[in-house]
This record gives sequence, structure tokens and C-alpha cells, in this order.
Amino acid sequence: MSGGHTKWAALFLALAAALLCGLGGRGLWNPDEGRYAEIAREMLDTGDWLTPRLNGVVYSEKPPLLYWATAVSFKALGRQDGWSARLPMVAATLLTCAVLAWTARRRLGDAAAFWATAAYGSCLYVFTISHVVITDGLLTLGVCVTFAALEWGRDRGGWGPSLLLGAGLAVGILAKGPIGAVLPALGLGLECLLARSLEPLRRVRGVVPACGVACALVLPWFVLESRAVSGFLYFFIVHENFQRFATDVAHREEAWWFFGVILAAGWCPWWAWVWTGGREGWRDPQAGGTLRAALAWSAAAVLFFSVSRSKLPTYIWPAFPLMALAAGWGGRLHAPGGGGVWKAGLGFLMGLGVALAAVSSAGFAPRIYHEHLAMAPVGMAFGVSLAALAL
Repeated sequence: MSGGHTKWAALFLALAAALLCGLGGRGLWNPDEGRYAEIAREMLDTGDWLTPRLNGVVYSEKPPLLYWATAVSFKALGRQDGWSARLPMVAATLLTCAVLAWTARRRLGDAAAFWATAAYGSCLYVFTISHVVITDGLLTLGVCVTFAALEWGRDRGGWGPSLLLGAGLAVGILAKGPIGAVLPALGLGLECLLARSLEPLRRVRGVVPACGVACALVLPWFVLESRAVSGFLYFFIVHENFQRFATDVAHREEAWWFFGVILAAGWCPWWAWVWTGGREGWRDPQAGGTLRAALAWSAAAVLFFSVSRSKLPTYIWPAFPLMALAAGWGGRLHAPGGGGVWKAGLGFLMGLGVALAAVSSAGFAPRIYHEHLAMAPVGMAFGVSLAALAL
């Protein structure tokens, strides 16, 4: 294996070992984790994979992708409350890392891709919430795939970018509903506003086949569910989307600056690279187009949810992999090029992750971590260690 491949293998092994650490070390949190895991369990018990049910009652608040993934995990690994319920979230996080790495390598180069992936996978926000059973991780994967497809379309046409674009939209919509298409649309709109032209839309190629792919993947479930459950479309579209956005029906109001605090804390310990990478890469001839697009999409997501009357910390997860491209560019500009340092550091981190995973699986995690911040200390240590390698 070449040195470049070894570096990437070491990074993903380190991320996987650290993210899997403590996965089953605590019980499911209520209400969300317990609710979503129970819906998946009832899908398995009843054999009805169409209509989500909670305690036998139809539950139409979210599309089924998370329930399907969790039910498959239960089927394959058994119904261990923590481990098998949370594994799809870790898998979605690692898949997002892979899509991020692929996009960054194509557009920004290998060094920027490496540090973007490391920063995203180890920042405090992602490392902590990737261990929680929520729909936002799959939505983030869908938005990241959609962005990757559009960046791929910058330098090639054909079916590839269109098929990937349709798949990304479908994942986002099946994860959390219309927001899977709204966020990319808002991102493109803000790109055009910042550029004061429609030039950013040039990379949106093959819209018709992309929409065809998305519809083929999404519409069957929505059509069948609307036929099976009376009033489903009204409840899901109007109550769960428009009313939650425009009113306080969900009782989740926060200050307008709420997500600014989440971003500031969540990017620990990579703040400097996000800032310098975004600032210095904005007008760079090589990185500018991709970084401007990524930061516009990130800003669109944060602004959209800041205007919303319903706010939860997990809502802005889709902004993080896009902002990670700025962190990657900052790493490309400021990280050293020595190979021995990262090999030793990542080797140490992998060993630490494996050791902590073993301790956690043995049932000692509750003695090590406070239940409600179970993975935050490990995430901090992991991120700080990676950041230290760049000094």
C-alpha cells in the first residue's frame, strides 16, 4: 500500500475506532432515541415496513429512512438497545466523511481533503451527536451527497453527476422530508446572491434525470403511505414542516443567536483552520469556487434554521461537512508535511479508540463518562490530538 493510501486508511480506521467507542455504553435517551428505536422494533415485529408506528399508533412525523436503517441493524445485530440502534448514525457519519473526502480531493487536493475529513470527523459537535439516534445525520449525508454531485458536475457532464444528485436528494427527503431539497435550493440561491449572477447554476447539470431518480426513490413511499393513512400528507407537510417552521407549535423557541453558539462550540478545536481556510480560500483561484459554494450552503442552512421558530442543536448538522472544506483548506495552508508525525499520532489514536471501545463494551462506560455527555470528553481528546499534529 502506498504512503497516500496508508494515510487515508489510518485516518478512517482512527475515525471508525473513535466513533464506535462507547456506542453501547449507555441506555437510549428519551424521548428521541427511545422513540425511534421503538418504531424500528415495531416494524420488525409487525412486518409492516410502510407505516411507522409507536406503541401501535401511526407515527407520521418523519419519513422512514432512519427507521428502516435501525430495523436492519436490529435484524442483523440483535436488539441491543445502544449498539445496534446507534450504529446507523455512525455509519452515516463515516459515509459523510467518505463523500467529503472524495469531493475535497477532486476540488481542493489531497492535503485539504485529509484535513477536512479529520476536522469534520473529530470536531466536538459531530463526534458527540453522531452517537445519538436522530434523523439529522442521514439528512446531512443527503445534503453532502447533493453538494458533491454538483461539484462533480463542474468538470464533467453525463449521467454520473445526475444520478448522484438524484440519490442525494432522495436520501435527504426520505430522512427528514422536504428540507432535504430545500437546503440545497437555498444554498444555490445564496450562491447566486453572493455572486450577483446566475453563474453558480451552470454546474447544475442533468436536472431532469436527477429529478427522475429522486422521484423514483421517494414517491413510492409517499404515495403508498398517503393511501394507507388518511390525512398523512396534510399532517406531514403542513403540521410537521410549515407550522413547525413558522410557529411555536413544537415549543422549541430559542434566541436568534442560538446556532452561532452551537457553531462556535461545535468546531472545537478546529476554529482557527475554519476561519483562516475560509478567509484565505475565498478568493483563491484553485479553491475559491468550491469554498464559496460550501460556505454559502452552510450559511443558508444556519440562517434558515435561525429564522425558524423551532430550534434544536442538531438542526444545523448539514452545515458542518461543508464548513469542513474550509478547515481542510486551512490545514493545507498551515499543516506541516512530515509523514512520521501523523503516522505516530493516528496510530496512537487508533489504539486509544480500540482500548476505549473495549472498556465501553465491557460495561464500564457509565463509570468513565457522565451519561448526558458520554462521548464529549473522548471527542475533545480525539480532536485536540489531531489538531496538535498540525502544530
